[in-house]
Amino acid sequence: MDITPILEQTQTNLTRETVENVVKGYINSWCTKDPAARKALFRTDAIMEDPVNAMRFDGLDNIEAFWASAEDTLLKLKPTLQKCIVCGQEALAIFSMEMKMPDGTGTILEVHEVFVLDDDAKIIHLRAFWDANSATPIS
Repeated sequence: MDITPILEQTQTNLTRETVENVVKGYINSWCTKDPAARKALFRTDAIMEDPVNAMRFDGLDNIEAFWASAEDTLLKLKPTLQKCIVCGQEALAIFSMEMKMPDGTGTILEVHEVFVLDDDAKIIHLRAFWDANSATPIS
């Protein structure tokens, strides 16, 4: 069955490539430890939930404070994007976040994040789905 006609009905001002580039830019900003590049992807009134139903951050200032607390640890963070599914101005990113201590121990966390972009390709809502069952110890 050819699903192309269904996908072509999606109403959006953004191309698939544009949405994917935002997702990849977000993931890459964690690899390069570049919060300024990450910040540039968001609207100032964005909302971030990480994880959903546990922690919610309204506005870019609060989101940046959360990022700073995550980066201000001994953990080395290394995300690896496995898949990006784009539907209009939204995307589902499936990736793993390797979190290692200096001694090599740590956790690999499987994360599913939903990105919602505005017409200018800025993130307006980011929802991260993960729980204890998403974690695999590194020894």
